[in-house]
Amino acid sequence: MGDDSVTNPQAQGERRAVSPESQRIYVWDRFVRVFHWSLLALVIVTLFSHGGLLGLHRLAGYGVIALVVARLVWGFVGSSYARFAGFLPTPMRLVRYLGQMLRRREPRMIGHNPAGAAMILLLIAVISAISVTGLLLDTQSYRDYRPLHAWHDGLTDLLLVLVVVHIIGVIVTSLRHKENLLIAMITGRKRTEP
Repeated sequence: MGDDSVTNPQAQGERRAVSPESQRIYVWDRFVRVFHWSLLALVIVTLFSHGGLLGLHRLAGYGVIALVVARLVWGFVGSSYARFAGFLPTPMRLVRYLGQMLRRREPRMIGHNPAGAAMILLLIAVISAISVTGLLLDTQSYRDYRPLHAWHDGLTDLLLVLVVVHIIGVIVTSLRHKENLLIAMITGRKRTEP
């Protein structure tokens, strides 16, 4: 009766077009994306309000603390790609992956690769340490304690270095795997094929 090649895509020899959206998987849930961009915004506010805008600096700092606590909780109860158990690398796995990176043979991963996972841990640890020193500096007892100020400022400098390394890692990974990770952290989606 009818032409089977028109009504049945299988009969067309798989020549039908596959939409780019159908080749994508939802990886970064809304919480992870909102956390990521909100943390970036608040860290920028704390950096630029450090001098004369102490009230804004303090408020942004408390916001950072709230976000980090929420992310730690989400690391245990969140979606599969957000859970720490799903992406934390063993030291051996991290060393192996870094070796593959140096040889330009690292595999593409849907979620965090071991280097990215290690960076997340470092960033959270350093931001937490900055927050703790900031909380102490906000008390009467430690407000004028110079060594604590030095620690707070030194950790902030370390954070800036880590952020630069993180950005370089995102760019390198995006170029090597031909995937825009910046867009993926906005849309939450990554392509499924290797």
